[in-house]
Amino acid sequence: MKSYAQVLAIIAVSFILSYLFYTTGSFAVSANHSSRVEASGWRYYQVWAIENDTMSGSLEVTTDGVIDFYFMTESNYRYWTGSGGNTGSLYQRTGVEMLEWSVSIPTDGIYFVIYSNRGNSVSENVQASLHVTTSRSLLWPVIATGAILTAAILICMTTIRRVKDTLTL
Repeated sequence: MKSYAQVLAIIAVSFILSYLFYTTGSFAVSANHSSRVEASGWRYYQVWAIENDTMSGSLEVTTDGVIDFYFMTESNYRYWTGSGGNTGSLYQRTGVEMLEWSVSIPTDGIYFVIYSNRGNSVSENVQASLHVTTSRSLLWPVIATGAILTAAILICMTTIRRVKDTLTL
């Protein structure tokens, strides 16, 4: 009876860990932040996102100025920071005080949310939010991962028990 309880506990823990693994991916992102964007500088936030997710957010400049907003792929961000030129953004708006935005993610990868104050001589404060939503079902990935994790734990426990029994003989 004790071994059934242990197996059930292992199964429960495996599925809980599997669920936590999948709900801390890009579809679990929801954040509010306040940023100070220095004069002639920028502030960025890096986010992992999966194809067909929707990234959205809002921002408000709480000081008297404006900023430029960009949402870029990793390669566009690297070029932008290296050369100062914008080779293309998935979304951009210049000279904004307030903004609501939304972008469909084209491919799995790292993306950058950028608040730019380049060319301005005064620092600006930004209040912003960022959300990632998905339409993916978590049921089958959680079941598959939970089953694999359960099997791995049970195999390890069985192997350890056999080695222990062999050593005590």
